[in-house]
Amino acid sequence: MTGSLVTFGFNFGEYDNHVIDAINIAAKHGKKSFSKLWSIYIGVYSDADRKHIEKIADRFKCKVHIYNANTASVWG
Repeated sequence: MTGSLVTFGFNFGEYDNHVIDAINIAAKHGKKSFSKLWSIYIGVYSDADRKHIEKIADRFKCKVHIYNANTASVWG
């Protein structure tokens, strides 16, 4: 995986550590400096969601961006 990853409808809950681990592998182990994951965009629906992501953001080995999923037009 290279560049940026955008998530939508995924909250990185308590049973999703394996997903964070996979993201961190992509962020740390690109064969060349340009071929690794640099950032992740995580959609949130509420202030509680935002606070949760802010709380766990330091677990990611790439830049974390938070966006308002309510305003994202992903299906149309």
